[in-house]
Amino acid sequence: MGGVPLVEVIERGPQGVQLLAGGSGLIDMMHIDDTARFQLIRNVDALKDSIDILITDAPAGASENALSFVAASQRVLVVVVAEPTSFMDAYAMIKAANAEHGLRHFSVAINMAHDNVDARRNFEKFNAIAARFLDVELSYAGHVPFSAAMRRSIVQRKPLLAAENNTPDKELLAFKAVAQAVLKAPMNTYEGIRFFADKDSERETVG
Repeated sequence: MGGVPLVEVIERGPQGVQLLAGGSGLIDMMHIDDTARFQLIRNVDALKDSIDILITDAPAGASENALSFVAASQRVLVVVVAEPTSFMDAYAMIKAANAEHGLRHFSVAINMAHDNVDARRNFEKFNAIAARFLDVELSYAGHVPFSAAMRRSIVQRKPLLAAENNTPDKELLAFKAVAQAVLKAPMNTYEGIRFFADKDSERETVG
């Protein structure tokens, strides 16, 4: 980071959200070596008094850097689209996280689902595959609706939930359900480096 404190490169968003972009030119977090990765996770400790929940967003697949950030989190949310390539990417990540870091608990949310019935049906398909070959426990976390409001938010590049008094009820309820399910899900145990390692009982971390 060129000696710049982490707190000075964070962008402030609406409703108290703080964002550290991983590929903004400051640092590409998915292409750093072991030492830099270790230091970055430790540097996040400087934020422990200013945030309630830390969410890390890792790309699809099972690269070592992505897995390190996943393993450093207490809970893992895997977002899946009901299509073969997404299933394969999610399966590969879960398999690698389990084999290389010993993670067993994963929450799964279905993206671009028509409704909760459609989402749960696709979760059961994915869970059946994972349960057949892996020693892991997957829990259904809900879905992200495939809706006009969601598409409009993406095109306009504006967070759907940032619009005051203008968030559609369906989307708002769906996101709340996912958040609540993830926070209630079992936490993973991991002996390696973790975010807020000395503050596990006080801060939630989701990968």
